[in-house]
Amino acid sequence: VKVLPAEALTRPDILARFDREMEAIGQLVHPHIVHATDAGEDEGSHFLVMEYVAGGNLATLVNRQGPLPVAEAIACILQAARGLSYSHTKGMVHRDVKPSNLLLGADGVVKVSDLGLARVLLDVEDEGSTHTGSLMGTFDYMAPEQAADAKSVDHRADIYSLGCTLYCLLVGRPPYVGETIANKIIHHEDESIPSLSDARREVPPTLGQVYRQMIRKDPKDRFATIAE
Repeated sequence: VKVLPAEALTRPDILARFDREMEAIGQLVHPHIVHATDAGEDEGSHFLVMEYVAGGNLATLVNRQGPLPVAEAIACILQAARGLSYSHTKGMVHRDVKPSNLLLGADGVVKVSDLGLARVLLDVEDEGSTHTGSLMGTFDYMAPEQAADAKSVDHRADIYSLGCTLYCLLVGRPPYVGETIANKIIHHEDESIPSLSDARREVPPTLGQVYRQMIRKDPKDRFATIAE
């Protein structure tokens, strides 16, 4: 169960957006997207109810056992990509793709979670709320153009974030490391793309090429679609 932050309750426009986003999410039915089963309001609290995925998220898995075998990382990313591709065809951009938002069920199925919630929280952040500090951590996986203007990004920002997630699954950390948010933003904008094969010698060259195109600095240089 997800509950909107208290700061949102004073904003009718945010509550209206929440209702619209949740209605759209409820219509997404895909094996690799966490299904929303209900949304509503109770005693002033607005909530979203989602299916329970028995298992954990990929961030916890990497923290617990270290980088994943190459084949397992590829399988996880492919499943997430299929879910995101479906959501993109429905006009929804996630904006917060990262290992902790990819749930790995006990059956080995990966599901994308928190779809649509990032946009709602961004609206709360516009009012100067500090609640969305939770979004700040995503600068580890955030596309350069998203750091500049999170509301105007398209599906190619999700492609970038999924590429950064692939790196994390294979190396055990995000591709760019910085002590501050400003450092991380600068690294994503200006630093050369770190090599997967340098970090993991067993990474196939073709996988390294796909990864590099996923996280190109300019959205026009990435794949046109996540299906591609």
